[in-house]
Formats: sequence, structure tokens, C-alpha cells
Amino acid sequence: MYLLVSFFFGLESWSQNNKPFLKNSSRSGEKENSVTLGIEPSVLFPGNIFNPSSSSVENLNARTSFSQKTLISLKAGISLRYDLFRIKKSALTNQFSLNTGLFYVHRRFNMVITEKNSLQEVIFDASEKLNFVSYEIPLTLQIQIRASETIWLNAGMGMGLEFFPSHAYVPDDALQNPDQEGYWVCYMARKNLFVPGFKMFFGTERRTVKIGYFYLGLAFHQPIPAVAQAYWRYNRSGQSIHPYPDQEHFFGNPDIPVRIVGNYFALEFKYFFRPSKPSRSLVAP
Repeated sequence: MYLLVSFFFGLESWSQNNKPFLKNSSRSGEKENSVTLGIEPSVLFPGNIFNPSSSSVENLNARTSFSQKTLISLKAGISLRYDLFRIKKSALTNQFSLNTGLFYVHRRFNMVITEKNSLQEVIFDASEKLNFVSYEIPLTLQIQIRASETIWLNAGMGMGLEFFPSHAYVPDDALQNPDQEGYWVCYMARKNLFVPGFKMFFGTERRTVKIGYFYLGLAFHQPIPAVAQAYWRYNRSGQSIHPYPDQEHFFGNPDIPVRIVGNYFALEFKYFFRPSKPSRSLVAP
């Protein structure tokens, strides 16, 4: 939080023409609700530190391990904020907002398969990148506290609904040559078409009159339930090897998948365009 606040206090000297509205507006008038449109690119970091056991599984009979590693991913979209200044003629302070929007979420994974011999020496090791795309509509409640003339501290939580348009395969060419010796494939199947998730965030924001609002913060997203299931298959000497072997499937049970949680931490950058009407949120108290 210290770095976030320092970043925006450093912007104070960026332009002398971006001063807040002076305290020359009548405080007797009713405050109006304000809608602010913005753009939001974010960098996503793996969130499976809370559930590391879900990232890999090993077939001990075939001495083959199947694992997935979540990579740094991306998220971008349009953000819409509704500042609650007045509800049914009951004046509020400018400390609450409703946030929504439409976002493109690009999760990236590294899918890995490793086989060892009886001496525990690696005899087969392959990996491939997998991209899993979704679209999200969030709905969060935000509280904002004024820290200085133009700096605000924001925090909030809520829910998000993700839409997963398709499944994903890796590698694609393996499905086109299923008879080749030693090939492998991973199929990531979406858990549901729509997946809700819990969201929470905090950050700091600098508000200017002529340029707009600048926000930098951290967020956490937890899908409920998991977003996908991963199915591995490795063909060796005519035998199909899967994770989770049992007594009936010595080389694995293809009906038992690896669970892909899909949670993440995000470094969020937001820019809100200047409201069309002067906002009371910029009037110095």
C-alpha cells in the first residue's frame, strides 16, 4: 500500500494544470449520482499457492507424472463505475460506488508430462503452452476514503460471472496424428459454461479534473467452483497412459481429471475518463 500511495503522490508534480475543483460549489445543493467509464488492463499472477496439490498427479505404475503450471496471464476490458451520491433523496457522502464492466480474461498454463525409468532417470519430458479464454462481468461494491486533495484509497468486494466459450487442447497437432509413437495430448474441459467467483481488491486513485482518474491496486479472484478439468493421455508402445491408475486401469483412469482451480492475484491499472459533469467527489471538503 505504501508503494501505491507513493506512486500517486509522485504524480502531483506531473502537471500544474490538473488541480481539483475549488471549494466554490454550493454544499446546499443535492449531490448527483455519477457514472464514470474507464479502461482496465491487468496482469494476473498464479493463485494456486493455497491449493498446490491440485497442480500435479503421478501414475506410479507407469512412472509418469502429469502437471500443470499456471503462468503470468492477462486481463483487459471496459470498466463502468456508478458513484452513489444520492439514493431516494437521501444524501450520501461520496464514499460508495458500484463497479461493473466487461472483461477479456486470458489464462495461460504450461502443461507438462515427464516419464522416468526404473532408475528414476528422465526418459521423456515434454511441455506445451495452453491458453484458456473467458469473458467476465463483475459486480462489486467499493468504498473510497479521501487521503489528500486528489488521492483516494479504495477497497471493495463482490462477485464476478465468467463465461467460457470453449474447451482447449494441447498440443493441437497430436490429435491429428493419434497413431504416432510417443505422442501425448492434454484436453482442458471447462467445468461449466458460466462460473461465478468471489472478488476483493484494494488500491489508490488519483483524481484530476482535466485528465481523469488514475488507479493502481491489487485484487484477488476465486472462482466457485473450479473453472476446468484437465485430461492427459500419453501413448507409449501402443498403451495409453493416464493419471490416477487403479486396479481396473493399470495405466490410468481416463475418467478422473486434474482439477484446474483458476484463481489468481491481479495487479490492476485503471484509467477513468473525466466525467461529463463536474463531480462533487472532486470538491475539496
